[in-house]
This record gives sequence, C-alpha cells and structure tokens, in this order.
Amino acid sequence: MKISELVKNGKWRLIALFLAGIILIGISYIDIEKQDTGKKVEEVTMQKLEDYTEELEQKVSDLLNSVEGISEVKVMITLKNGSEKILKEDTESVRTRQEKKDEQEGEETMKRTTVILQGEEEKPYVVQEIYPQIQGIAISGKGISGQNRKKEILDMMQALFNVPIHKIAIMEK
Repeated sequence: MKISELVKNGKWRLIALFLAGIILIGISYIDIEKQDTGKKVEEVTMQKLEDYTEELEQKVSDLLNSVEGISEVKVMITLKNGSEKILKEDTESVRTRQEKKDEQEGEETMKRTTVILQGEEEKPYVVQEIYPQIQGIAISGKGISGQNRKKEILDMMQALFNVPIHKIAIMEK
C-alpha cells in the first residue's frame, strides 16, 4: 500500500492514532528522576528541633544567670517527641444507595488537604503546630547548692515547662 492510498481511504488516522498511543505508553515508562525530598524534610525537621532545644536552653540559662547568687549556669533539655502539625482538611460526605433486594445505604467520606500557593510552590495549610514535649531538664551552675535554692529552681522549671520534679536534675559546679 502506498501512502496516497492510505490518505484517500482514511486509514492514516487509524495509524496515526495507533502511533500516538505507542508513544504515550513509551513516555509513561521513562523514569523521571525525582529528588529524595523525604530525607531533606527529615533533616530540616531535626535541625528545627535542635534549634528549638538550644533556644529553650539559652533562655533558661539566661533566666537562672539573672538570679542573684547564681552564675555560670549550663542547661540541657531533652525532648520527648517531635513537633506535630495539624493540617486543614476539607471533608465531603457522599451517600450511595445500592439497588438490591435489601436496598442498603452507605456513606463515603472524602478528605482533601487544603493547600496554599507560596510563589510557585504548594504547601499544606497548617491550622495548628504542637511543639514537642520536654522529657527532662538538667541544670548545673554555681550558687545552686542550697536546699531552698534548689526548691526555687525546681518550682520554676515545673511552672515553666510542666515537667515532673523527678525529671529535673540540679547540680552544683
């Protein structure tokens, strides 16, 4: 068969459609190189947690150093878990009815995460961020050896961070 005969008969459309289908199938098998964003997100999150911990330690250290008679304070804070972000979700309920002998009704719920556009990037809409809980506090410094002074520091840490007294350690340098 010649090409001019195919064009006259309209078979060229069928062949073009067939070739387009093969090309699309071939394109779908091409392995597009994706960035490993999971690891990057984990590293950023760990860095944020370290920064958060260091900021808390510095604030507590500065606070205790400002108390008369206390100096050279070092603080270590450990966290129980990571931070948690609560995302905005839209929910849609759809009722379905199956036509059988007993005509059962069902309800299907669909959840969609709301995203916001920042520049060219879509990010989920965060409704609330829950900071990590503090697991324990260790404090060392000069001028904190007296029982009355230790009690004051324990009460302060418990009031600030809601940490049980048995998870707060205070030692004289």
